[in-house]
Parts: sequence; structure tokens; C-alpha cells
Amino acid sequence: MLAIALITIIAAFYFDFNRTEWLILIIMINLVLTSEMLNTAIEFLSDRVNNKYDSKIKVVKDISAGAVLTASITSVIVGIILFYPKILIFLK
Repeated sequence: MLAIALITIIAAFYFDFNRTEWLILIIMINLVLTSEMLNTAIEFLSDRVNNKYDSKIKVVKDISAGAVLTASITSVIVGIILFYPKILIFLK
């Protein structure tokens, strides 16, 4: 995740993002990293509470993993919206 964020930041410098684009990019990177940290905390805590299989804990883990997935998908969509016009100009 951090490597992708770093590559994205470098690309944003290269394509000379304006202030609004930077704010959106930073918010999206933060959204993904924060959701990943919360997912890790939930999984760690769930394993500490009960290290055996529990269908209710599985649901909690699935929901937190789903939150990471939706944050990641949203970030990709926003990234396409931010970078696509700049890449088109670059390719011309």
C-alpha cells in the first residue's frame, strides 16, 4: 500500500497537480491507509478475544476487509478521474 501511495505521489508531482487535486489525492491515500489500519486492529483484536473459529468473528473480519476493499476501489476510481486527463495530454 505504501509503495503504491509513493508512486502515486511521485506521479502527482510529475503531472503538476493543483491544490485541489493534491487535497483529493491526500484524502484518498489517507482513507485507504486508515481503513487498512482499522482492519488490522480489528483482526488482531478478534484473534486475541477468540483464537478459534467463530462465525460471528468471521463476519466482523469480513466486514472490515470489505471496508478496505471499498476504500481501495473508490481510490482507484478517483485516481482515474484525477490522472486520466493529464495522461491524455501527456500522450498527445
